[in-house]
Amino acid sequence: MRGALFGDQVEGYKDTFVYNRVYEIANAPIKTCEPQWKSNPNDPDFQMSFGSNTVIQPIDTTSTIIADVLGVIIYIEDGPRKIITSPNHESYVRELLIVDNSFNKPVIISAWNDLAETECVTLAPAAQTYNVVGFTAMRVSSYKGFSLATSMSTTFDKNPAGNRANNLREWAQKNHNVLADMNSRITDVKNTPTEKVIKTIYTLLQKKVQNTLQEERHWLQVTVPDPDFNKINAYIGCSKCGKRTDIPAGQPYKCNACSKDCVSCPRITFTCDVADGTGILMITTFTEDAEKLFRLSAPDLFRIKHSDDRKTFQLIQKKLNESPILIQVGPKATLSRNNVLQWVLKTVEIDENSDNDPITNTLTGKTAEGHTTASTRETGDDTINNSVVGEVELASDDTINNNVLGEVESALDKLSELPPNSTSGVQVLNIKSEKSNEPPSSQKT
Repeated sequence: MRGALFGDQVEGYKDTFVYNRVYEIANAPIKTCEPQWKSNPNDPDFQMSFGSNTVIQPIDTTSTIIADVLGVIIYIEDGPRKIITSPNHESYVRELLIVDNSFNKPVIISAWNDLAETECVTLAPAAQTYNVVGFTAMRVSSYKGFSLATSMSTTFDKNPAGNRANNLREWAQKNHNVLADMNSRITDVKNTPTEKVIKTIYTLLQKKVQNTLQEERHWLQVTVPDPDFNKINAYIGCSKCGKRTDIPAGQPYKCNACSKDCVSCPRITFTCDVADGTGILMITTFTEDAEKLFRLSAPDLFRIKHSDDRKTFQLIQKKLNESPILIQVGPKATLSRNNVLQWVLKTVEIDENSDNDPITNTLTGKTAEGHTTASTRETGDDTINNSVVGEVELASDDTINNNVLGEVESALDKLSELPPNSTSGVQVLNIKSEKSNEPPSSQKT
């Protein structure tokens, strides 16, 4: 079967597959292969692709799985965490990281319950001196990548004997500085600083699989140099998981994808390149982050997209191109699953003060000073705000499309709600519909 990589997957997976090696691949979507992409007309009409849940593990065809492991401890979590495993049961888990001379990345060990509380306390000195420790009867887990977990039969050997253990001790002594550096990086990642440290895209792209942890988070200050209107995907979906639905917006229903009670509502995805002067990174924003990025609500973005409102989008383009934003990125789950390093957006952060935002103000009718753009006409003691009537620009043939006519009709409905004699200063316009042959006097004014 043919497999295909797309976009940034080509670079990300370049070290994952080695010619003539054997791999176990799970959760790889099988998709239709378009005829124009076939290198051979006799190829099947389908191909394997690699999604975010795909797991790729190399297979050593000459060995079997060994549940007893030796490793140098380089990190132990400060204390056990309580996990609710069922409505009436809770467990405790503590994370350890070990390395050896054959693995280019730390392996996570999850110690459960008694081992998390008692045994891990006695292992704490080993993490400071990088001692070799043996772990027996370990369970292999593929959740979010390869890791190990303790079982009911697991024991910790703090002073293992034998040639393998002695060779590993010798390796640890020779590579003390390397282990210390790994410990420092892991500690920095686990203990996230309160202040944001801004990195560059260039620095981010220089990182390799070997020196990157799944939990890493980095802040970038970027602009969006060329936002593309066509990259906005606006649809109606589940308010919980975002799955697309044909149910009209605002209707409650039970989502088949997440099995939760939800409401159908506008959902947004937007893919773009961000830049900071040192490099370019492609990101995809989903509804919550898209709202922050555009400084507009999902319903507003839905309207802009489906009404083809390019004029408002030009304001958005200018804002995104000129005003830096903060984004936080982290490695995709492919790092743990497949040793593939790709970066994904975690959150968007913008200035909370949106009163002076030109995009929002354009839709709400405010100026940069926070005042409404409508002026007030005075006739004696009677006043009326022009924003109720709105400004209508007539075409040369005195016609106006039905959308604008509808807005004027809505404004007139608002006028009818005003107290008597409050509209004495209003100028009346005769407006003719494009689709009507009736004279202006018969239209609403």
